[in-house]
Amino acid sequence: MKPTAELFELIHSLSRTEKGYFKKFASLHVKGGENNYIKLFDAIEQQTDYDEEAIKIQFAKETFVKHLPSEKNYLQQLIMKSLRLYHAKTNLGKELRELIDYIEIYMDKGLYRQCEKLVLKAKKLAQTHERFMALAEIIKWEKKLETTRGNALNRDKTWQLHNETINAIQNELEVQQFFRMQDEMVSVVETVGQARTKEDVDNANQKIEALLKIDKTKFNSALSSILYYNTLAAYYYFIGDYEKSYQSSKYYLTATELDYERSSDSSNYVNGLHNHYVSCHRTKRYDECYWLVDKIKSIPVNSTKGDETIFSRVFSIEIGLAISTGRFKELVLLVEADAEKILVKNIFVDTSLNKDEMQCVALGRTYTDIAKFNLAASFFLRAHSLNPANAY
Repeated sequence: MKPTAELFELIHSLSRTEKGYFKKFASLHVKGGENNYIKLFDAIEQQTDYDEEAIKIQFAKETFVKHLPSEKNYLQQLIMKSLRLYHAKTNLGKELRELIDYIEIYMDKGLYRQCEKLVLKAKKLAQTHERFMALAEIIKWEKKLETTRGNALNRDKTWQLHNETINAIQNELEVQQFFRMQDEMVSVVETVGQARTKEDVDNANQKIEALLKIDKTKFNSALSSILYYNTLAAYYYFIGDYEKSYQSSKYYLTATELDYERSSDSSNYVNGLHNHYVSCHRTKRYDECYWLVDKIKSIPVNSTKGDETIFSRVFSIEIGLAISTGRFKELVLLVEADAEKILVKNIFVDTSLNKDEMQCVALGRTYTDIAKFNLAASFFLRAHSLNPANAY
């Protein structure tokens, strides 16, 4: 049976900091054979393609290579354990889940003072990041703590906690309603593209009617505001009002930026920058497009996936801008710097602009001009696969 490359793929997906964390973790949690696992990790990391025979030759004098499959399996488990701990420190959902688990343990052991400290910490975290369902669960433990400690007769505190629970659930309900409206509108855009008939416009108006009646000064959460403006931007694009779509996406960007400043969570902000770029490009606001590119580049990332997401978006945007504005010298520089990385990672296209084929052809021609014919052929082949009817 051919050896699988799962461990190789896992190791090569790790960021530099994740690799460093794993090696520290392995040195602390493996007794006796720790060097073997780190040596195996390093050997696989240095390979460009997985070659198990090369591993066996490299470690022919080592005892562990005689049972390499089980060693690889244990190394993979060890990496996953280190990642779980590493991301527990950086992943909000996991951090909240861990705090709630600790709250329950302290409650079961009757350690109420420690429990109260964690309740307050978890509650503040959930409120800051608008994790309303987690907040409702944390308040449930806060109420249980008050009751267990004999404070149930404090009616003011009891009613306050009841009201906080209701507010958290109502806020989550509002967010989910906005998610539904956004998903319905985006689904229409993805399915139809833009309105072609009066019936298309009427259907969109019907879907958006409730949204247009909402008092935008009374949102219960930042996420509600983000979803509201993103839905409006999609709606105005669908009916062909690009200027109102641009204005709505601008408000959407502002909402995501405020959320980012408040919570330090960049996921919505990256989407806000990218979506507003699409509106700017559509309305030929190219100077603003370049300003948005600089904004996206300035966002710090702490994972390989995040780095690739930012790189993919920025590269695609810069290629599209160079084509749209006729800056072909700039295109050559971009290609020289990053195109080989794009081909390897296969994270090229910006489908929101429908420029996949055009970008491939432009890159193919650019590589032809600088006499890199193998790379030129790769892009022409990709363009052909996107549209076999065309010849290049």
